[in-house]
Parts: sequence; structure tokens; C-alpha cells
Amino acid sequence: MMSFAERLSIALGKCDISAAELSRKLGLNEGAISNYRAGRYQPKQERIEQIADALGVSVAWLLGADVPMEAKNQPSVLTEGEKQLLDLFRSIPEDKQKFALDMLRAALHTPK
Repeated sequence: MMSFAERLSIALGKCDISAAELSRKLGLNEGAISNYRAGRYQPKQERIEQIADALGVSVAWLLGADVPMEAKNQPSVLTEGEKQLLDLFRSIPEDKQKFALDMLRAALHTPK
């Protein structure tokens, strides 16, 4: 059975997310993710759930169970366009992200 550390590294690679990006997304210092990947520390359950959610993987899979990797109701892979859109959105200051979302929602409801 693979360890949490091994599965975390696999999930990061499959999602094409760096440890630094995951740490920013979760509000952790990068050292915490490095320690998890090296197997020096095992995160608490709440943190494991946050990591699984951020990576779109099943908590059970991340903990070593013989279950599918992908979490239910999560797309397994982002398209290139989705990745670009996500990168652009993340580059917007947090106070402007709500405005951007409102504009996208308005555009979806605009008649052609």
C-alpha cells in the first residue's frame, strides 16, 4: 500500500500543481507540504480533507485505500482553457475576484 506522502506526490503531479501553489491555496507555508511529501509529518484529518478537495482526489485514496483516485463529482483533468482561466482568476486581487465572477455570471445570462 502506498503511503500518504507517495499519493500526495502523485496527486500533485497529475493535477500539475506545485507544492508552493498548493500551500498558497491552503494558506500553509511551503515547508508543511514538503514535510508531508517527505513523510516527516502526517497532516490531521481536517487538513487531509482540504488537500484532497484542493487536488480533486478522494480522501480515502489519499490515505492509501484501494479506491478510485478521483473524488466523486470532480473533473479528473482540467482542459488547457480551464487552466488558463483559473490562472488568470488567481492572478486577480482577492477583492476583485467577486467582481470578475459577477461579470462572468452576467455574461452567461445575456441574450445572444
